Amino acid sequence: ISALGNLAYYCSICPKASKIFERKLRTLSSGDKQAKRIRESVSEICKDASCLKKMLCFVSFLFLVDNRIDHDLFIDLFSKTILFSKSRPEDFVIKICDKGLSRISSESFHNLLLPNIKKSLLRSPEIAVFGVVRVIESIKFSIDDCFSDLLNGLSPCLTSTSEELSSTAVSVVVKMASKVEAPATEKVVGYLMELLSGARSPEQRVIILEGLAKCGVTDEEDCVFEKIASSVVTKLATPDIEGNEIIVTAQWNVVVAWAKRLPQNSQALITVFKNAPLFHSSVRHIGYRSLAKIFTICKLKTIPSDSEPAIVAAVMKLGSSNYDKVWNAVIEYNGFLKDKVLSQVGTEDAVVWVELAEKVMLERPSSDSLTTYPPLILKTITILLFWPSWQVRKRAGLCLERILRIEKARFAEALASEIFTETINGSVDQTFRKVKHNQSDSSLTVPGEWYVQVLRQLLLTEGPELDELAIHTLLLASVQRLVEVDGSVWLRWMHSQGR
Repeated sequence: ISALGNLAYYCSICPKASKIFERKLRTLSSGDKQAKRIRESVSEICKDASCLKKMLCFVSFLFLVDNRIDHDLFIDLFSKTILFSKSRPEDFVIKICDKGLSRISSESFHNLLLPNIKKSLLRSPEIAVFGVVRVIESIKFSIDDCFSDLLNGLSPCLTSTSEELSSTAVSVVVKMASKVEAPATEKVVGYLMELLSGARSPEQRVIILEGLAKCGVTDEEDCVFEKIASSVVTKLATPDIEGNEIIVTAQWNVVVAWAKRLPQNSQALITVFKNAPLFHSSVRHIGYRSLAKIFTICKLKTIPSDSEPAIVAAVMKLGSSNYDKVWNAVIEYNGFLKDKVLSQVGTEDAVVWVELAEKVMLERPSSDSLTTYPPLILKTITILLFWPSWQVRKRAGLCLERILRIEKARFAEALASEIFTETINGSVDQTFRKVKHNQSDSSLTVPGEWYVQVLRQLLLTEGPELDELAIHTLLLASVQRLVEVDGSVWLRWMHSQGR
């Protein structure tokens, strides 16, 4: 049995080895007489303190193959090996305990395990907390009657300067929120909000905010959750004075997680839409992206507020009752082209920008469909086609392909002219350097290979206006850096057209 304990310990490290060991142990314990001998031997070996850890692993496996395992023995092993350990146990040992913890009854938990948890949190919270999170995650019953005591015991870990320790403690609180009824969940969320207001470092704030976001991910339906959501969303959709991007991102993640519980006419949602433009300009794009998610999650048909800028409305959905008004406002909004904003736009935001440009171009009001294309959108697509990140360029290329499929040569002609103009006046290279955060190096320019790719895509367009397309693409094909890479690309296209 001692050898089996050693084997159980090492097999716990590898999931594949664990399955093999479980299968062999099931065969070994198939007979009642043999199973009884194993149980009796385990009880005897557990008297030796040096064998506790390996026997804890072995007993955890036994729970899978034998329903007559002594739960009290397992709780005693878990308490001594995990909760009262002098050093932090290995993660795989704690994880394997799931098998036994999930089978503990509510009575055994309250009478035997809970007192040990409280003692261990007083004695060595920095060690016990890793076992406590596994306990709370594994049990199958409500803990409304004891969650307050557990919160008090976790206080030292929640306020710890150790990122790992505080993160684990917040995980315990999050797991507790899923093991209590709605009224108790409100208290748990309130406790986290109090911790957030007292958090000193950005790291602590982010950890707590991540916990609040996870608390909002539940399928339970209760009017209390709407009340919690309203409170959380209203408080967190408030501009951060420091403008810390990491903190603001975490704030908005919480808002998105809880917003789905709000009705469409909620005052909290109106507050969110009004506050988004008030954030610092360097982090405002995070709020806009989050509003787009909220619009989709809450299945909104109209925008709750009239005060947000055009870019917010566009990211939402260009299908509201004031469609023409919104569309016209969007094509005049040049906020994303400002130097400070461009330098702050990340890959994810640029991808959203690509989708916005495509939506604005393809969903023009019928009254505008035969007029010229919006110059701002042509410039936007030009910038995105030469974005430093390949992911953005790829999405922009797909966007261009879909637009050309509908607009055909007329759009290709307009875009080719725009790219040529923006290249000659240096705007393309300047924007490229701004996004790359290297404005001082004038030698940093958009590679000629990228121009060749874009020109080839434009030349694949079909339509009756090929003569005009040939003229405008010829200008683009004459750009020096493009000629140095493939100077005959335009001429080959002309030959393919039989000219």
